[in-house]
Amino acid sequence: MELKIDIPSIIEFKLEGGPNIKPEAFKAREIATIILSLEESLKAIAIKENPELDPEQLFISLVHVKRESNGLGFFPSVKQLGGAFLILASCVQDQSYERLPLRAIEGLKDLQKIIIQKPNCVGSFVSGQERISQIKPSTKIEVPDYGHVTGETVLYGVIQRVGGVVPKIFLRQHNGESLSIDVTEEIARKVGSRLYTAVGLTGLATWSPNDNKILSFKVSGILDYEEVPNIQAFSELRNRVGKYWDEIENIEQMLSLE
Repeated sequence: MELKIDIPSIIEFKLEGGPNIKPEAFKAREIATIILSLEESLKAIAIKENPELDPEQLFISLVHVKRESNGLGFFPSVKQLGGAFLILASCVQDQSYERLPLRAIEGLKDLQKIIIQKPNCVGSFVSGQERISQIKPSTKIEVPDYGHVTGETVLYGVIQRVGGVVPKIFLRQHNGESLSIDVTEEIARKVGSRLYTAVGLTGLATWSPNDNKILSFKVSGILDYEEVPNIQAFSELRNRVGKYWDEIENIEQMLSLE
């Protein structure tokens, strides 16, 4: 259901349900989980709805805490986050999550875990004076069956960690997201020598078509790839292909030809 509400300049997530639901009833890590889960959910929705947005510019700032419950008020860095808040609240109201990216649904589940731990607690999405919807312990938050897409690809990123009884590598991708990947002992040993360096991994990936998030990745090989400064990269490119351009007098004109 589409909400007939203007995009809010201040959004509020209010934990309420009785006299014991107040700021001092929540541990610092619980408040941190609430803030991070809400922010990551809104960012994921905003990017899905507006792919041109820069993720680094998307955040919410805590601007007030209301004592009559545990009302957390936030100022969105861009108006699209306010729109994402309305989308998130609407999906909770309808208990229909097909429009949401997977990360947003995971965020809702994290919010519900905090709510379940507090007797009689509910989490309300508030815009102005209006409660749009509520997360209750009984609220159904389920990941829709998006299906999946599978194909060969190359993942680039920095190896953060290698190890475990079941060998795993932790890859921080260039988009900032980290991915845990099960690997063979042979791959783990090879990658172990590249710790904290950029690598290229070939393999079979499975994506969610809803938000293009990688659900799984099976490594088949490691590319002979090393990240170098731009000047060095262009110098090596010039050494490899420069000779093919030596006889062209006006390169700009050549590149502009259709």
